Amino acid sequence: RVLQGTQDQPTLSELTIYDLNFALQVEMLLSHVSLPEYRHVMIELLMVIDVILKRNPEFSFSEKVDLDVLIEDAFKIFKSEQHPQESDAKNMTSFYDSPSSVTSCYLSRGIMTRLLTSGIENPSTEECCIS
Repeated sequence: RVLQGTQDQPTLSELTIYDLNFALQVEMLLSHVSLPEYRHVMIELLMVIDVILKRNPEFSFSEKVDLDVLIEDAFKIFKSEQHPQESDAKNMTSFYDSPSSVTSCYLSRGIMTRLLTSGIENPSTEECCIS
């Protein structure tokens, strides 16, 4: 889910990264993002999600992934740690102006918080059984 809209089809679950249609679907999805800096953060978010899920196959999202909410989560963490004195809670300029290494860190923290609190889908206990 991006910018309060939903896709007609589940792009990631039906297509692989090698399908031309996958690239077209992602491009179409991102074309609706009007702010270039927000689009950049969204692309960064998708890359961070990819790395986290590849390195941690035990994690998965149990419901649709709302990219806007994940970015909001990351921004809230960033704001609370980097700029707690700022009064405008919605001004993301300082987040956009941060180096990618900083935004990636906060994006990954937001993603992991979501995954650890609500995103583990049916964790397997077979491998952890003690008999």
